[in-house]
Amino acid sequence: MATKLKILKPVLKSRAEVERVVNETVAAQIRREALVAKRDAELLAVNKKHGTEIDELGEEMETNLTLLEQWADANEVEFGDARSLVINTHRIGYRYGNPTVKPAGKLTFKAVIKTIKDIGGDLAKKFLRVKTELDKETVLATGRLLESPDDDTRATAAAELETIGCEIAQSETFYLDPAREGQADTTIATKVA
Repeated sequence: MATKLKILKPVLKSRAEVERVVNETVAAQIRREALVAKRDAELLAVNKKHGTEIDELGEEMETNLTLLEQWADANEVEFGDARSLVINTHRIGYRYGNPTVKPAGKLTFKAVIKTIKDIGGDLAKKFLRVKTELDKETVLATGRLLESPDDDTRATAAAELETIGCEIAQSETFYLDPAREGQADTTIATKVA
């Protein structure tokens, strides 16, 4: 949620001052939008200028790393126990990633969970967890019942919300919506590569 600037004393005392501030704000917003569009156009131009070469170098690196890995797989004896090798002051080798859990063989996680549920007992308590969440859609639907023409429905909904310790809150925000008639289009329709 955005932080509001709190002004201790009202500064605007007349309709003329309000109109001036509205016009200044709209002018600033339009200028800002134009600068954002200009920045985006410049970024697009930079991406077009360098994007192809960057992509080509990435593909070259990926191809070379694949070739090096194939050579390393075929020449494990070159690496020794260190699992790495220095060539022309550059190190190549193998690193262990973080441990991950994956189903054994051709099993899926769904099958593993079913097996654990079928076994039950201590294994189920140890390896399965249950995530409980508040059903906010149902709470909102109950909140809408507070507007019902039926007294019993309103009372039941209010009691349920009070019992579970929830209330329905809706905030109101102030806005300024500039008129856009006659304003030059400052958006960029081209997709960034």
